Amino acid sequence: MQCSALKSGAGACWATVRLMIDVLVIGPAFIFSLFIVVNAWPSPGEFVIRQAEGLVGGAAPGNAWECASLPAGMTINERAIPQTVQPQSPRLCLPKQVSRETYITDFNHNLFTLYGLITTIYACIYLAARAGMRAFRRKERQPSVAFGIAVPGGNREQNHE
Repeated sequence: MQCSALKSGAGACWATVRLMIDVLVIGPAFIFSLFIVVNAWPSPGEFVIRQAEGLVGGAAPGNAWECASLPAGMTINERAIPQTVQPQSPRLCLPKQVSRETYITDFNHNLFTLYGLITTIYACIYLAARAGMRAFRRKERQPSVAFGIAVPGGNREQNHE
């Protein structure tokens, strides 16, 4: 009896460890790698080099380029831009130079926030899928129940008077 309790406790502990590894490591790593491959298609190496060059190219030594927020009252007049001109970036950006330490700190914060968001969304989807599969298996294993009256078989002595 004690041995079976220990085995089930160890099994529950191992299942919890597997769940945590799936949710915190495997899922987010898969999603991050898929995100990088999709954004960097057809050449991930060229993508990384191009992004690094754009980050420090033309900046003063020890600085990196960052997008400054637009001033509060500033708006862009879309009609003033000729249709033949293609914008340099799909987002509105006023480039400014910041120290590398500031950029690294901001980037790390954004990356950890993105990791937390992806982990939370993945955990919700993962746990919902597991609960759905568990309910599906439970429904599949239930025996069919026939409603009616059970009549015992066998020879009965019949009393006729």
